[in-house]
Amino acid sequence: MLKVLVVDDEPKVRRGVSGLIEAYPDKYELMGSCADAEGVIGFLEKAIPDVIVTDICMPKQDGLELIYYLKHRYHNLDFIILSGYGDFEYAKKALQYQVFDFLLKPLRPEKLYEALDGVFERRKNSRITKAESMEDNCFFHLIRSGEKEAEEKHLKALGLYDRKGTYRVGIFDLGDIPAVCRAEIEPQKLAEQAGLPVPEYIFTCFEYQIVFAWNTEPEETALRTALTELEKDLGGAVYLGISQKMEGCLEFRKMYFQALDAVKQHIYNKKQRLYFSEKVAGSERLVFPDEVCDRLLGAIRLGNAKRTEQMTETLLGYYRENACHILLLKRHLLLLQKRIDMLSEELGMERSRAKMLLDFVRNIEEVNHFEEILEFWKDNLRQMAQETASAAERKMNSFYLDQILSYIQKNYNQNLSLEDVAEHVNLSVGYLGNYFKQKTGMNFTDYLGQLRLEKAKELLLHSNQKIYRIAELVGYQNSQYFVTAFKKKVGLTPMEYRKCLTESDTVH
Repeated sequence: MLKVLVVDDEPKVRRGVSGLIEAYPDKYELMGSCADAEGVIGFLEKAIPDVIVTDICMPKQDGLELIYYLKHRYHNLDFIILSGYGDFEYAKKALQYQVFDFLLKPLRPEKLYEALDGVFERRKNSRITKAESMEDNCFFHLIRSGEKEAEEKHLKALGLYDRKGTYRVGIFDLGDIPAVCRAEIEPQKLAEQAGLPVPEYIFTCFEYQIVFAWNTEPEETALRTALTELEKDLGGAVYLGISQKMEGCLEFRKMYFQALDAVKQHIYNKKQRLYFSEKVAGSERLVFPDEVCDRLLGAIRLGNAKRTEQMTETLLGYYRENACHILLLKRHLLLLQKRIDMLSEELGMERSRAKMLLDFVRNIEEVNHFEEILEFWKDNLRQMAQETASAAERKMNSFYLDQILSYIQKNYNQNLSLEDVAEHVNLSVGYLGNYFKQKTGMNFTDYLGQLRLEKAKELLLHSNQKIYRIAELVGYQNSQYFVTAFKKKVGLTPMEYRKCLTESDTVH
């Protein structure tokens, strides 16, 4: 049984795709449907499907952005993309995001079923056995653990604790290999296929990494030849990072991160395939760029989207120019994310975007291109600046409207004009006229006239003032004009209106 979640901002499409899935309850389970990325993220906090069928074009966050975010958080999800004809070229980018298939709209049912069945078969026929999965899971916890006691526990579970001899750890990064080819790779046969010495230990980690541990010294020439052969077989670039030599495996975690730092240098240099830890020139000692960070946060605070993009490029360009080691980059981006989160709280914004940035940084080891980091941060921080600008505009609009209406309330009985109000709030007459009508639905003259008549009604009811005096008190210089305006609006003269009110009170 394949569990499916449908995502599309068009209700008709959601219903249609959901209906196709529900037509075969013995094969597919429709877990639900969502209209946007926010709905999906909330849904996945409660239940995890096997596959998500999603539109590529949605408001706020498109399908690719959603997939990129989810692949870094839920590693076992599969995706099928729905794409309009105009989106076809754009949809091809989905291949690097481990998308199983993309289907053109209008959707043909047989194509959807073919894709869903393909996902089911791939998951069913996965070559990773349960025992291997448990071993890989234990290895994952080893590299994630930060405490010595936990590290030793996982080393013992993996049989690495008391190993003797000299070891190196190598990480094959297969992120540029098409998803279909990557799914067919058998880690155990990779070394043999490449003509390399058989490693003593093999682990898979994340979607794109295969980790080898050699207790024999692999030759550099053989490694380069192996990478060339693998690229021919797999149809894409293969990168390999090699740790420094260490005695035994007690420092296995350290060797892993040395190899990771080495192999991730390829995000800065796509031409190089082989990276030795001791030869990597990337900087491990970069100072966090506080000044640039402050300018970036200032641009977001001001709601300046263009400036925010520029400062994001400047800040991340600093790391690219220095070929910063991936783990140092991770630490620095975590610092930046924390400041973004604090800014979100300060501005009274939802902190969901800051949370997305945090999830991205936590899994930055899986990134294959520096441009992915740059674009993800640029897009999210630009949107944050735009949200800040929109909130500021709403606040400013409310402030101006309050100021304008308050001034009119205090001065309606004077010889008040639009020019007087414009001068008071420091706006041009033309802008104020348009703004006022947009916010109140009335032009200034009609609004002022209506207010004066309402005030006149109150005086007619609660005072014995003569009609000409009431006209003066509400701002009319000509009492006859007041009488005419009153009758036109109310249907009665002021005197008739007062008489009706008096008679009504007498009856009651």
